[in-house]
Amino acid sequence: MLWKTFLTCGSAVFCLAVFEAATHGKLDSWTASALKFGKVRVEDVTPSDVLPGAIVLGVVSGLLGSFFISINFKINAYRAQIFTTKWQKPIDTFLFCMFSASCFYWAPYLFRSCVPRTVLEGALE
Repeated sequence: MLWKTFLTCGSAVFCLAVFEAATHGKLDSWTASALKFGKVRVEDVTPSDVLPGAIVLGVVSGLLGSFFISINFKINAYRAQIFTTKWQKPIDTFLFCMFSASCFYWAPYLFRSCVPRTVLEGALE
């Protein structure tokens, strides 16, 4: 349901921006505010060639969102089968939080993306 709402709202805002630009005869000069609020301003021109990229990003984001909801639904059903009693649910939450926090803590070390603080302080000065 969430992706349908997002798609509908996104389509409505896009159509509003197109019709607003067509009304004023400025289909070739779009602004960031045209996609947000339906106003066409000439001073902040965004080229029309960014439109295909925005569409691709919207489609990919929608697909990833629906994939996430599907996986989350399946995992929650699986967890409901494993943790059946009331006292096991806080343990489940604790284990999930500990696993997530550990992943986010150790991921930079695994990919060697951490930089010593002295290097950063030297670059800022």
